[in-house]
Amino acid sequence: MNERHVRRTILLGITALVLSGCVAFDNTARFLAGRPLDEEKLQNAFSSESELQLTWANGVSGTMTFAPDSTVTLAADGQEIAGTWRTAERIQLCTSFDEGADRCFFVFKRSKGRVKLYNAPDGSLHASGTGLS
Repeated sequence: MNERHVRRTILLGITALVLSGCVAFDNTARFLAGRPLDEEKLQNAFSSESELQLTWANGVSGTMTFAPDSTVTLAADGQEIAGTWRTAERIQLCTSFDEGADRCFFVFKRSKGRVKLYNAPDGSLHASGTGLS
């Protein structure tokens, strides 16, 4: 390899690292835009029947209905599945469907009942919608 090719390869590698850092920063910046609901607020929000109208990051829309007995129903794309919900780590809402692994989220309540769910632990957007009063 000549010196010019080596420099070009190094520059491309540095550029890739910088760009990947920008993506991580963007997710973190959105996540840090407020505080997630704490355990008490999560329990209050979901201890009576609550329905969230959500659009997931992949573009699919549907509803999640939470019941006080820690059950949750997910309805999307003409299908409905039942699962359970719980709080964890004092600031996370976790759900489990069809004996799958728990998926945990940071829940951010915005104005006018809007809500955003971010994946724990990386803070990437999972879903947004309405339903929390």
